[in-house]
Amino acid sequence: MVKKIFTESPEDEQWKMLLNYTYPNNVKRYFEKKQIINPPDDLVEGICGSISQSKEYFDASKISSLQIAPLLLYYGTTNLFYGIANLITGKINKITEHGMYIKIPPKGKRIADIEIIPKNPKTGALSVFTNIFSTNCDISNGGTWLLLELFASIPDLYDDFIICYEDGIPFVIPVEIIKQKNVTFERIHPEKIERFKNSLGIFPQIEHFHENYLPIQFNPPQMNFIILRYKLESKDIGVYSLSGKKYLLVSHIKNGKQITPPLEISMFMALFSLGYICRYHPECWNPFIKSDSTGEKLIIEKFLYYGRRILPNLLLNALFQERINFINEQYTPLDLSTSVSKEDILELVHEELSKGYFNRKE
Repeated sequence: MVKKIFTESPEDEQWKMLLNYTYPNNVKRYFEKKQIINPPDDLVEGICGSISQSKEYFDASKISSLQIAPLLLYYGTTNLFYGIANLITGKINKITEHGMYIKIPPKGKRIADIEIIPKNPKTGALSVFTNIFSTNCDISNGGTWLLLELFASIPDLYDDFIICYEDGIPFVIPVEIIKQKNVTFERIHPEKIERFKNSLGIFPQIEHFHENYLPIQFNPPQMNFIILRYKLESKDIGVYSLSGKKYLLVSHIKNGKQITPPLEISMFMALFSLGYICRYHPECWNPFIKSDSTGEKLIIEKFLYYGRRILPNLLLNALFQERINFINEQYTPLDLSTSVSKEDILELVHEELSKGYFNRKE
């Protein structure tokens, strides 16, 4: 379910919604709706305090340089995750550590070559949050993650990732939603999957793909698009960029198993690695931000921007169990990415003619 909220400032609006839960009475009312009566004061105050502190960390990261911004944003994200996790579960979740550690790449390697190793599946923050914000995602099964593949899993970084990492394999596939008069389907340009070793074999690596789509087709005669048609009673398994463009999320293979972390968990892991390297390894971080010539610094700056915008939105989605889309209707143009049919265009023109649109005098 998609809920549209019209606002000229999405970032401010999402925090207004979150800051409602910095007031004990609002937290108690939320619990009452979930039939949690008389929640303990330390639970309520912990939620209020975590979200309040998170907002300050987010604000501080926005005005800080790249020297410390990743660390501040990681702290803010940890606090926000903790507050919302306790709100959703109605209990104080025990967390004793970050739940992951990193290995710094050798000198001369990319920042994206940082390795993240999950640990402590019981009280590590990574596992606790993953268990709350996702289902059936065994993040702590011993697999090692590269920062590169986490960046590759973020829809809003897709275009920059393709440019910056020429050898990088994306873990999101852009999808066009085609709406015609009597049918809606999706299509993928073959170039969007050409970096995969077995491009057409990548679809089984998309979680729940075969449960929701019919076998893939090609549109004749040029065969220039892969066509995806829905099964009856199919569910939307895509993830969305801020612009509303849909992507299919490709699973990662860890220890022989397919693992598909939700977007918020991938971003959480990436923030931890960046926060850790700038805090504990300035001998690596400082030269990088002063002299990067590869464009990787731009990727990281964009990632931090999207982190501030997307993560609060994703946690609101988890809290309310719906996809909340903050948009400004006045400035939202017709979405031409969905290939409007001739009939749709004619209908739009007739509608505007009926309003006298083309007869108006400026």
